[in-house]
Amino acid sequence: MHKQVAIDHGFTAIAPVDIMDEDGCISLPFVKGKHIKENFVEPSTYNLLRIPWQQCFFIRIVSSFTCGILAGFMVRYFYQGKQFFNFSGFEERASRDTDPNIHNHF
Repeated sequence: MHKQVAIDHGFTAIAPVDIMDEDGCISLPFVKGKHIKENFVEPSTYNLLRIPWQQCFFIRIVSSFTCGILAGFMVRYFYQGKQFFNFSGFEERASRDTDPNIHNHF
């Protein structure tokens, strides 16, 4: 039914359409689930869950690195000429050191 609606509205002519529950679903049990006993996922999503850990690790590193660079550029762009950190409310602590012998500190 959903696939037919996508065809009728012309979505399949401009892009590939993937209906999530078109091919049914797979039940993944939660072994120690207290409130949730199972989770239903689409078969193609289940195949994505079985990606080797090296690929997942690589994707994680690349996305973290690029997000860090993007955050740096955004801070630089949005805070041009302004101070990003504001330390005006902090005062230098007074020294409580009253011992005249410096060797007793270590």
